[in-house]
This record gives sequence, structure tokens and C-alpha cells, in this order.
Amino acid sequence: MFEFRLLKERRTRKVKTRFKEDIEPQEIFLDNLAKKKEVILGISEKKFEVPLSKKILQGVLFSFIIIILLFFAKTFQFQVFENNKFLAKAQKNKFIIHSMQAARGVIYDSKGEQLVFNKPSFDLVLDKRNFPKSDTEKIKILKGVSEIIKKGFEDLENKISQEQNQKVLISENLDHQTLILLKTKIDELPGFQIEQNLIREYRDSKSFSHLLGYTGRISAEELKENPEVYSGFDYVGRDGLERSYEEILRKDPGKLQIKRDAFGNPISSEIISLPEPGESLVLWLDSEFQKKIEEVLKNTLENIGAKKGAAVALNPKNGGVISLVSLPSFDNNLFSKGADLEALRDLLSNPQEPLVNRATSGLYSTGSTIKPLVAAAALEEKIISPTKKINCQGKIIIPHPYDPEVINEKNDWRVHGWTDLRKAIAEMFIFIQLEEAMKNKKALVLQK
Repeated sequence: MFEFRLLKERRTRKVKTRFKEDIEPQEIFLDNLAKKKEVILGISEKKFEVPLSKKILQGVLFSFIIIILLFFAKTFQFQVFENNKFLAKAQKNKFIIHSMQAARGVIYDSKGEQLVFNKPSFDLVLDKRNFPKSDTEKIKILKGVSEIIKKGFEDLENKISQEQNQKVLISENLDHQTLILLKTKIDELPGFQIEQNLIREYRDSKSFSHLLGYTGRISAEELKENPEVYSGFDYVGRDGLERSYEEILRKDPGKLQIKRDAFGNPISSEIISLPEPGESLVLWLDSEFQKKIEEVLKNTLENIGAKKGAAVALNPKNGGVISLVSLPSFDNNLFSKGADLEALRDLLSNPQEPLVNRATSGLYSTGSTIKPLVAAAALEEKIISPTKKINCQGKIIIPHPYDPEVINEKNDWRVHGWTDLRKAIAEMFIFIQLEEAMKNKKALVLQK
């Protein structure tokens, strides 16, 4: 009871100071003890405890309130106004979509002989998202990679810095030795990964190159047009049937969704869509007949001293292409392998232009071969009868359509007399044979 009363009296007793603040009695006792301690320890500074002023306390309180309000305002902004934006970012960081490889459609001849194959290939790819941020680490890793794949360090740096996509193709179609070295050291190269791809392999490539065409890496423009179908490392048709039937031959890749935790570690995976291979083509082409035509055309060109030529054989019943040969030819496997740069340079700089398909892109005068077609059209339209005869005096006179005084006179190779369609076609073939004989005679003279 006494202790309680004494404590109560102490609380009622206050000391007035020049700071206009009251000091409790217990604070005086504490200061006295502190003073004795200072004497014992030899400390010269002697200060009374001074309470904070109201202005300071109000300022601290006001600042605290402002900070709390700012936090609430920013939280409201993120949760309400920018909710969709950050939700999309969170989903993007949470899930990664990977393409599942599918095979491109292959090509067969009319007898079921496969002319085009899909061959597995391995590429070295850099994912910039997993590449270290430290310049020191980057340099160390790139130097190691450049030694393995035997490419210059500066070339690798420039290629990575210039590439705008997250994934960068560092080296394609890795050879067996390089692939083994990378497999053993890939864990020490963060950001780098080995991806399997499929490239084209053409059977008897020089015999079918102009007909089948070839494939090449997809361009940035083509990728923008079909981002759902292609990836940055796909091959697309560049010439021949590969290009003409691109939409049929191309694959439809599947999608694999990988779920990650906050640290980027994969938690689970889910197949969104299964990959679908491209459709295959079956041609009217007869591969054995194609090789025979190629052989005959080569011999003919050698006999007449020529280097360029083309031959096409069609099925008269349906118009199907049984054979299509263009000489000189080329190896279309060079474009899929992409390794022999010297062979590619020689091909592109060849003055004979072997890449030109002379069967479809060459410009040739029709000559006498058009005459039977004109005769058949005239008979079909009943412009002339098979027995109709015309007296040929070795020339034809064509009046000018606008000026009757101007007359064009075209001489024939001989006077034919009275001639019907049968005689005209027969003598036309005689003329063609004579013309061929003259060409062969000239070629023999040149050879001598």
C-alpha cells in the first residue's frame, strides 16, 4: 500500500525545464546514476535526456502516413488499373511453350520409289533468356563454344548481338565429333542447348534436282506470315515441287506447355496439341525413264557439241509429267547440308547456270513442232477439211493489214505444189530430219 502511494506521488511530481517539457522523477534518478557511471568510467560528457519535440513527432507521423498512402495507391494501381498487364506477364513467366518436331512430307514416283527422305540433324542453339548477365561469364562461355565449333569468338559475339529473337542459331548440322564434344560439356554452357532437326536428303539428286527442287532456312518475313506453323529453324521449299507444294508438304508442329516455379525450375508439362507430319506426294514420274532420258539427252548434247538442253515427256492421256530433265544439273543436297561453302560458291558462279530449269524457265521458239497443233485446231473448228488442197509455189504473200501497198513475202524451203494436210505434215518431218542432219554435219566439221 505504501509503495503504491509513493509511486503515485512520484508520478505527480514533475520538474520544469527550459525545454517546456515536464521531466518525470524517475528520469532524474536515472540521470544521477548515469552521472556516477560517467565519473567511474572517466567520461566527460554530461547530458540530460531531452525528449523529442512535438514538431518532430508530427513530422514523422505525417511522413509515415504519406508512405502508407503511397503504398496503397501503388497497390491499387497494380491490382486494378494494370491487372491484365501483370497477369499476362505472370502467365508468360509461369508457362513456356515448346514446339514439338514433326516430319515434312516425302515424295514418291509413280512406282512407289521414294525420292526424298527426312534425315535427322543437330543444331547448337542459344536461348538468351538463360544466358548469364555477367560479361565475364559470357566471354568465358563464348570462348569455350568457339573452340568446340571452330568459329571465331568475335563472329559469335556479333551474331548474338545482332539477332533480335530470343533463340539464336549458333551452328547447324553439327558433325559427329563436334556433337559428342558439345554433349559432354553442354551442362557447363548455360543458355546453350542442342536441338534435333530434320533436313532433306535427295536420292540421285542430280537426276531429279530441277524437278524436286530443294529447301532452305526460313526467312524472317516468311516466319512473320506463319508464326503458328513455322519456327525460326525450319526449312521451307525454295524451288521445284518443294516450293510448289509447300502448303501440302509442310508439317504442323505440336505444342508442349511447361509449367515453372518462381525460380524458373520446371514443375510439370502438358501436351497442348500433337504434331502432325506433312502429306506426301505421289508423282506421275517414272524414275527409271527419267534416268534414261537424261542419258540420251547427255549423249545428244555431246554429239552436237552443246552443253545446255531440256527434255520433257508427258502422258498424253492425262498430261502427267513422266520425265523432266534439264542440263546441266546440280546436287540439291548442298542446300540442305549447308556445310560445303566452296561447292555452293562454284555452283552459284557457274557460267552454264545449272540452277536454271530450262524445261520450265527457258524461252524457246516453237518452230515446226507447233504445226501439227495448228492443223488439229483447224480441223477441230472445221476451218479446213483433210482433203482440202492448196497450191504451194514455194512462198506465201501476206498483205499489210493497214497499208495495201505494203506486201510481205515469205519464202519456203522448196515448192510443194498441190498439198493437203497429210502431205504438209509428212514433208514437215522430212524438213526437220534434214535440218537435224545439217546440224550434225556442222558439229562434225567443228570437231574435226
